[in-house]
Amino acid sequence: MKTIDRIAVILFVLCLLVGSVILPINIIATNKSYYINQFKKCGIYPNENETVSIYHINGSYGNKAALTSSHLDKIAEHTSLFFSNKKESFELKLDEVLVNGIKQNGVSVFGQEAVTHMLDVRQLFNLLEIISYVIAAVMLSCASLMIFRKESVRKIIFSYSLYAICGIVVAAIAAILIVIIRFLTSGGSLAFDGFFDFLWTDMHHLFFPF
Repeated sequence: MKTIDRIAVILFVLCLLVGSVILPINIIATNKSYYINQFKKCGIYPNENETVSIYHINGSYGNKAALTSSHLDKIAEHTSLFFSNKKESFELKLDEVLVNGIKQNGVSVFGQEAVTHMLDVRQLFNLLEIISYVIAAVMLSCASLMIFRKESVRKIIFSYSLYAICGIVVAAIAAILIVIIRFLTSGGSLAFDGFFDFLWTDMHHLFFPF
């Protein structure tokens, strides 16, 4: 039974760590306010009765669109609904948009390549959602066993505390090494925006290699 207790403790901790990463991702992806805040941080969310210039709309490098805050609100809502599986396609069309100085209706915001790519991204998010349900079930089962055998589990948790500390130290060292490597390979510049762009690019290469 001690072996089962150890497995339950290890599985519970691992599921807790993985779940703490997956759950926020799913919450953020379906939150309209998150996208609006990102627009504001990037300086592309205009004040009322003003517009912001967006280039390459509809995937065309020759298009320059003037979007209002209302347009961007619709884009944010559409994106959150898409990741909530309430929109079948990522394609979005807006009305009363100034494109190259001419007001047009039915303007496609995203190019076909972006629409296809986001379908792949949503499949990944749906997989993460399924994994989160599995993790919740495993954690509930492990927690029930740990409560039932709390005396034995208490000793195991105490003996594993040293391993946990060592794991945290190793993770911290790994994170520092990643930053140092990034610093050296960027010509001595530690621009964190560029650093996270670097991680984002590598993530795409991992999940979407073609």
